[in-house]
Amino acid sequence: MKGTIRLLIILSVALASACVTTGRKPEPDEASISAAAGYNLQLGVTYMRQGQMAVALQKLEKSVVQDPDRADTRTALAFLYTRLGRLEEADVEYRHSLRLEPDNSSTLNNHGAFLCQRGAYDEAMASFAKALKDPLYETPAAAHTNAGVCARDKGKTGQAESYFRLALGADPEFTDALLQLADLSFADKIYLQARAFMDRYMASTAAATSDALWLGLRVEQALGDKAAAGDYSTQLLEKFPDSIEVRWLLEAEKNVG
Repeated sequence: MKGTIRLLIILSVALASACVTTGRKPEPDEASISAAAGYNLQLGVTYMRQGQMAVALQKLEKSVVQDPDRADTRTALAFLYTRLGRLEEADVEYRHSLRLEPDNSSTLNNHGAFLCQRGAYDEAMASFAKALKDPLYETPAAAHTNAGVCARDKGKTGQAESYFRLALGADPEFTDALLQLADLSFADKIYLQARAFMDRYMASTAAATSDALWLGLRVEQALGDKAAAGDYSTQLLEKFPDSIEVRWLLEAEKNVG
């Protein structure tokens, strides 16, 4: 599962409200231009969440033109560029955002996740560490988990486990950390501990992912609980029939048969 659990990237932007008026419009002043930039930011994020990437890109790039000094727009655009595979442009936008707001913990976390995905581990870990220095950071569990994933990708499993446990210290129901700890326990063949983390994960989410169900299935198989393994198998087949995990499941059943 190491390669299938993605870094958690939390998009946190301040969405500005804007008023829509009718009739003849006066020449825009600085305040109205800023409001328009905020409105386009809001639209861009909404379209991105709906999967309408082309429209989202248009709105976010327009927002940047309207107000080049909005750090939240730069971060949102960096996030979208990453989704579109435009990685060099994404990095430029993250760094621009951090020049505008160097202590923004959400942006530091996002950029750290981005850097880790590109193999820049040391810079990524420094970015997470800076994010976590902020006592007012609302989602430290995200940065701890990202740092753990980054450490694990570099082969430092002990350090990774420490970060995941710090994440749970900040938020005991943080599902990404629970799943990572379940996976680490399974890899170390500590199956009862893996089950305990899986149970906590399943209790903390209403939408288990396909890789989580696949992990739960294998944990229960390792423990010899056919009923529990069958429950995970049923959920996987019903909820994710086209997933790679179902292909693995069917292949495994064929080999056993």
